[in-house]
Amino acid sequence: MLIFLIGMMGSGKTIVGKHLSDSLGYKFIDTDDQIELNKGMSITEIIHEFGIEKFREYEIVTLKKTKLPFNTVISTGGGIILNSENRQFMKKNGVVVYLKTSVKVIENRLTKADLLNRPLLKTNKLFDIYQERKTYYEVAANFTILCDDLSVEDICLNIIKKLNLK
Repeated sequence: MLIFLIGMMGSGKTIVGKHLSDSLGYKFIDTDDQIELNKGMSITEIIHEFGIEKFREYEIVTLKKTKLPFNTVISTGGGIILNSENRQFMKKNGVVVYLKTSVKVIENRLTKADLLNRPLLKTNKLFDIYQERKTYYEVAANFTILCDDLSVEDICLNIIKKLNLK
């Protein structure tokens, strides 16, 4: 089974994905990490040098490569759901879990360094990005986990329970 984690930056997709994959004995893939590895550049550098549109193209290619290894948890970039092709791919090939986190909690999680290293936050406010994406997250997801008051362990337990895996 492929489990795709979607949600805003700072929603916990990577940490939850690592913990969930360990709990299930699944492989773990972070699409942003894969893009950086394949391109030999950070996401910030890619966007700065090639633009956001090119980065979104890299996301599509990277996401489609995840079809190969089954029993994998995939942490996706926050904007991956903006592309209908990506949403359809995830729905067709796995289970999509939306880690819904409020803007207030995300703001508390993101440090000043995080804010400086996230290119979209340099030109957009977090609330505006959330507003733009929230419907896409809801439409793309097979189910939603409300994460504001949950620990990583509790989020994972909720996902496992919803998937009837243990």
